[in-house]
Amino acid sequence: MAQYLEIPWRPLERRGDLVCVVEGDFDLAPWGLRTVIPAGYESDGMSVPRWLWASVGPRIAPRTIGPSIAHDWLYTRHCTTRAEADAWYRSALRGNGYPSWRCWEVWLGVRLGGGSHWS
Repeated sequence: MAQYLEIPWRPLERRGDLVCVVEGDFDLAPWGLRTVIPAGYESDGMSVPRWLWASVGPRIAPRTIGPSIAHDWLYTRHCTTRAEADAWYRSALRGNGYPSWRCWEVWLGVRLGGGSHWS
């Protein structure tokens, strides 16, 4: 997956926390997924365990926000298996120019900490 993933979104403050709201329906087919993220879908950005925050950077950043919104959508809709969603996320982050070693860190974080958010 070499294509840069940028999803149009706008910020929204909710209960003192910043969330991203998708601006229009966004088709993920060009990135190998048969699903559409609907306008108005809300994401908190890069949802990794707190112990990785210092290493992977802010939850909402230009190179990570598109893949993070899509990954949250995959976890919400269960369009794939959890393992496929996490592998896709790692690949999408890399396609957006995120350093390879950080992609693996994020992948490890979602594999270890994401199970409770999948069910």
